[in-house]
Amino acid sequence: MTTEIEFPGLVWVKDPVNATTGDLTGERPRRHHEDCWHWYRDERGGLLGPQPYPASDEQMRELPHCKTCAADFTERTMSTNVGAVASSHTGTCETCGMTRSSSGSCYCDE
Repeated sequence: MTTEIEFPGLVWVKDPVNATTGDLTGERPRRHHEDCWHWYRDERGGLLGPQPYPASDEQMRELPHCKTCAADFTERTMSTNVGAVASSHTGTCETCGMTRSSSGSCYCDE
């Protein structure tokens, strides 16, 4: 049985951290888009805590999506050509086979 993944373009996992210390909180991670603007950063702009990583197939099915990223995805979809946006969010990278992020890039493009 195939499970439909809600917001399949949200393919990045970031472990939740304390906004002040950067220590892991132990809360369940959520799936985000690559250019998620609300991850906590230090005074130099670096991310606090561990770096985001691509979600596994299991995480895509089981982890909840970030509501802020999902709202951003929905807003982008409603404000532009729906077909073009949906395609950019759910396209597959030719190199690694992962679902591309909302920006259309992939972690292996680096």
